[in-house]
Amino acid sequence: MKNTEFLEGRFWLESDPKDIIPGKIEVIEGNKIKLKLYGHYKSLPYDPYDKNIRNIAREKIILGVTERYGKVTLLNNRGPYPQSSGVSEIEIRNWIFYSEYLFIGEWFHSIDEICFGHFRVHFSCSEKWITTNSIQYEFREHKILYQPYEENYEIDIKHPYQFRLKILSTANPCFGFDEFSLKKQIYFEILVNEKKDLEWFDEVTRTIQRFLWFFIGTPVYADSRELLIEQKLQNAQEYKDYKLPIKVFSELFLSRDCEFNYRTVKAPFCEIALHLGNYIKNWFMLYENMKPAINLYLANYFIKDMYLEQQFLSLVQAAETIHIRKYGNQRLSYERKGKKRSSKKTPNLWERLEFLIHQYWDEYLCEFVERDVFEDLLVNKVDLCRNYLTHHDLKTERKVFRMFKNQRNYAVSLIKMSLGLNLLITVIFMDFIGIPKKMICKMKNRTEDFQDINEYLKRR
Repeated sequence: MKNTEFLEGRFWLESDPKDIIPGKIEVIEGNKIKLKLYGHYKSLPYDPYDKNIRNIAREKIILGVTERYGKVTLLNNRGPYPQSSGVSEIEIRNWIFYSEYLFIGEWFHSIDEICFGHFRVHFSCSEKWITTNSIQYEFREHKILYQPYEENYEIDIKHPYQFRLKILSTANPCFGFDEFSLKKQIYFEILVNEKKDLEWFDEVTRTIQRFLWFFIGTPVYADSRELLIEQKLQNAQEYKDYKLPIKVFSELFLSRDCEFNYRTVKAPFCEIALHLGNYIKNWFMLYENMKPAINLYLANYFIKDMYLEQQFLSLVQAAETIHIRKYGNQRLSYERKGKKRSSKKTPNLWERLEFLIHQYWDEYLCEFVERDVFEDLLVNKVDLCRNYLTHHDLKTERKVFRMFKNQRNYAVSLIKMSLGLNLLITVIFMDFIGIPKKMICKMKNRTEDFQDINEYLKRR
């Protein structure tokens, strides 16, 4: 952080995360950092019958530091002070440095990501404290025992865009198991040795964006700064290196009305960080071939208030596109009992879905749900519903209501088929990217989609 920079967010204590107060961290002159709190903060819980605890200005807060770990700490100025009439500044400092309360802010996932280098830190509070003297403490580099995880590497994307992608991640993969940790902590730089237009950069940026959308289940937007051109000398020949830095963030972190829902995360950052480069390379190849299917899948996933019929149609079209582009017109090599194949060269929709479900059932899908979830996708119900919603003619309408008998059964079937399609497509994409089977199966108890399927089965 530089002078005059600031971070606004919400601050709370780990012991009482529900009690949140807005505030701002800002850097002032002389490399000093200051916390400003806007509003009133409730005090920490304490035992009024404990004679060893003296209640001094319980409702005021300061920003402190734990000297032993080099971590920033949020404190209120209450402590195990002696019963004497006066409290020395040295005693106050010692209590601050050895406090166990943690500081966590809106822009940080853990205190491990707020490790500072060698500079002075200024502590201030929103109200007058019991001493008027500012407490300053200088970090020594050898006393910072825990550094945030950093990864800085380049990967070559040879197909289809021919460029290098430099990734800098400051997220800590050891903290939390349901986090993708995108709060201004993942940076991408697109590097090419020849001039490209902004449309080309925009397409590459969009591909990376879709990758992040898919993994965290939340709309993510890339803040692309102006194109940087660096001139370098190599073998006495001058050339230009065109760079487009991308700062990734999520809209949910910019609004105080929304909370991040970790149940939508398909794979935590701590699990994909080590192989992030390979996954992105595979995603670029997948996106080139499956762009229509990916966009349909993500549209269904993120457009709020989408009609049930629209969700069903987008997922059906995405699954059909996957089968056509990956497997052509392949069918199962055998006929199911009581189910005849069509005599056409082009398989029906249910035959395409039957092939995909069979391909992924034994290894993946059976880990998540019972086969009953897919029963409507394995018969001509799915074809009939798709045709009815696409053409909406009276003849098809009569067939639909003759099959389902009433509107409720029709709606329940659409929900069931949509849940099954969403699960199928999610597993297919993760397999194409190269995610290990163990990681895919871990989604069962975490992601929202599979929770919905299980709840549906219980209600039924």
